[in-house]
Amino acid sequence: MRPHPTLTDIARSRLDVISFFALAFLLMALPVKWAWNYLRRDFTRLPRITYFRSLCLVTLWGLLFVIVLAMISGARELMTPGAWEKKPTGGYRLADAPAGAAGAEPSADTEAKRRYRLERLYKGIEEYRSAHAGKYPPHDFVPEIPEAVWESPHPSRQRYVYARQPQGGASPRPDSLLASEPSCYGTQRLILLASGKIESVPDYVAFDLLRRGIEP
Repeated sequence: MRPHPTLTDIARSRLDVISFFALAFLLMALPVKWAWNYLRRDFTRLPRITYFRSLCLVTLWGLLFVIVLAMISGARELMTPGAWEKKPTGGYRLADAPAGAAGAEPSADTEAKRRYRLERLYKGIEEYRSAHAGKYPPHDFVPEIPEAVWESPHPSRQRYVYARQPQGGASPRPDSLLASEPSCYGTQRLILLASGKIESVPDYVAFDLLRRGIEP
């Protein structure tokens, strides 16, 4: 018999999320179609729409909402008092964190900020373990750890790749992989070990460690 392909827990979880939103998107076009055609009773100049046209209308409105939300997010960044400072050469840039601020996150996407985010991820995982009898999160979508903790500081906001950990309260080796930066960081990535140590390794080393950690 030919082997059947199987999905990891992470892949299944992401497929479930995508399937849910795809189904909700397709179903949303039905009430839009009904409401539009119902309005034709009072506004006879409105053309009758089909399900396909209703789907296109929902898609268009969805894109418009994305643009509006992006503009609101940008406006919040621009209007935050003290968030920007004038450069000597002209123009503006994000202001640095105040000197002496304990635990302040570096403003630029530098290695210091990358390490800070991995340290924050390690803290979130350890807090999860302390609340679950030493067990590691089964996947990177547990509600106890905020989504932002799993996001890297890269402009694409790609998520960290979480390696499978032993369940049942068993402790992994201190030098075993816990999480890795995504592939968007090129040929040199930072990895987070179970001991909390952060190391910089070539991408092929990170890939091999992840492959061995994620596969059952």
